[in-house]
Amino acid sequence: MDYSTPNVIHRRERAERRWAALVTERPELEPSVQIQRRLVLPTLAALDQLATSTDALPSFPEAYIRAKLGRGVPALRGETIPPAVEILGPLLREFADILADGGAGDAARHVREAYDGGAIDAASWLTTSLARDRRRILSGANQMSLAPDLLWLIGELAAAPLAHLLACSALDGLSDLPGAWSRGLCPACGSWPALAERTATTHVLRCSFCGWGWARQSAHCTYCGEREFLGLRAPLADRPGHLLESCTGCGGYLKTIDVTDALVFPLATIEDLATSDLDVAALDTGFHRPDLPDDGEEPSDR
Repeated sequence: MDYSTPNVIHRRERAERRWAALVTERPELEPSVQIQRRLVLPTLAALDQLATSTDALPSFPEAYIRAKLGRGVPALRGETIPPAVEILGPLLREFADILADGGAGDAARHVREAYDGGAIDAASWLTTSLARDRRRILSGANQMSLAPDLLWLIGELAAAPLAHLLACSALDGLSDLPGAWSRGLCPACGSWPALAERTATTHVLRCSFCGWGWARQSAHCTYCGEREFLGLRAPLADRPGHLLESCTGCGGYLKTIDVTDALVFPLATIEDLATSDLDVAALDTGFHRPDLPDDGEEPSDR
């Protein structure tokens, strides 16, 4: 497989180093690391192909994007975007197979069979994933007697490299974005963050889908905007740089980690796995990761 784009090569090298370190630090995660590696490397290859494609990415007028953000609407929400089926379509099949091997078993194989048999259209699946339309995915899964969470996950994984490049296309030129967006939802795609990352000078929310990072603008809960949350705490004595923010209002939690370099797409997924012990600590104390808000809901102020 050709990783010719220098940026992609750099991301792959960073990923390989982090996986190696993670397996050394936490050997019990090695099976999960191997599955994740099989998912991330094709994602990087697709990112490379999309970045060099002449027709994969639409352009977005700056004034138009600014107006959407000003209304509290993520840049990509409601946009009609060609889903690059020739590049991303094969990932749907590949990821179903990887997840089947990785423990999802027959549930993932049924998704693959439905796709191969024509019951699922690749363009529709990818378009719905890009639109973050979870209700439509779940409705389709129920109609076909497929596992809803798997159908969502596979579509999300396959569409993510395009979502990332679309986020860059829409938002890269907005130097004043921190002042234009103060919400917990991703300003690009409208997803919740996978985690927050802190350096000596920054505090950034990192999207769980497109990988966009945006500045944390307040100390309120990322999800509901409430002031009354438990704040940052370090539940793991041996990992002082791994923190939990837990909200007593909505019951949501967010992981915050100290990093030296920004977690460019798709490297946040590795840190999400590396901090799975924080998820356990949060769930054990009754907190959860909230579902995405419905498309018709207005995001609350942060």
